[in-house]
Amino acid sequence: MRYVLLYDIPRELKSFQVEVNRALKAAKAQMFQRSVWQCDDLKSLRAIARRIKEEGGKAVIMEKKIV
Repeated sequence: MRYVLLYDIPRELKSFQVEVNRALKAAKAQMFQRSVWQCDDLKSLRAIARRIKEEGGKAVIMEKKIV
């Protein structure tokens, strides 16, 4: 199963953005656009999304389905 993480991080949190990108790469996520990534590892995506929200950002995880 593939999942998609969409997120928005405030611009003033540049170093946090770098941290998120590194965490996504470590989870073997693939970037579609700057803040849209897909991954099979739902547990890792949930942890990353939770961290984004804790820092004041927005994050949504969706199940990827092609129709």
